[in-house]
Amino acid sequence: RHSPLGPRTRSSINAVRALPLHSREIAWHRRLVMSAHQKSLGSCLFCIPLRAGVAAIASANAVYALVCLGQFFMHDVRFQSGGYNPHTLHLQVTVGAFGLVFAPVGLLGVFDSKPSWVRALYNFQVVQLVTLFLVFASDLTYLRRCEGFANTLEAQLRPNAPLYEVSRKGMCALARFYYLVGFTVDFGV
Repeated sequence: RHSPLGPRTRSSINAVRALPLHSREIAWHRRLVMSAHQKSLGSCLFCIPLRAGVAAIASANAVYALVCLGQFFMHDVRFQSGGYNPHTLHLQVTVGAFGLVFAPVGLLGVFDSKPSWVRALYNFQVVQLVTLFLVFASDLTYLRRCEGFANTLEAQLRPNAPLYEVSRKGMCALARFYYLVGFTVDFGV
């Protein structure tokens, strides 16, 4: 006899056969509905179920958005991955704060099976990556002018505290290296 659900283990089939006919039909119907409702969509990072992975990413975006929102009030560049270029100082924080909108939308899209909402979270993450790269490129151009910056007239006319401190301590090459490593890790994650 062929089952509409495909092959089952002997113990589950025998457990269903022990039920009265009406209960057996209900049990098969429940299994059919449950298997169709919880269809596997794939995996995230090769081992995490896709729904759980996207939910974790959306939750991480929400936490990051709260950190970005805090940046508007604290003005501490240690909590952001940029800050050497004064023109793009708050760009990444501004974009990250929009995660307070897109993270819950993505989370609801995962659990309510609404792909367009999950797509909105995906598009937001693409915008975050583009912003991260733009801030990195603009900061790197400022870090290239780091050597001797503390002794120039530009440092007095247009103060740039992070660049000034790195230049004053003579750690420009080390700052560029660690900034590159930090960007690589941040972009990879």
